[in-house]
Amino acid sequence: MKKVLYIIAGLILISDLIYGFVTDQKTGGFFGFELNIWIHRLIQLALIFLIGWSYYRQVRAKN
Repeated sequence: MKKVLYIIAGLILISDLIYGFVTDQKTGGFFGFELNIWIHRLIQLALIFLIGWSYYRQVRAKN
């Protein structure tokens, strides 16, 4: 069940990151705070990496 949630969360973050590049945004919101768009994108990349790493560890632990 956790693996499915990791995949869904990763896909949502990736789609939001791509949408941020397609649209002309100056700021991004993170938990109600307005941030520079590049800092917002870096936070999203870090979250994508952490979710991907957690998913990889779970899959690897099963094998």
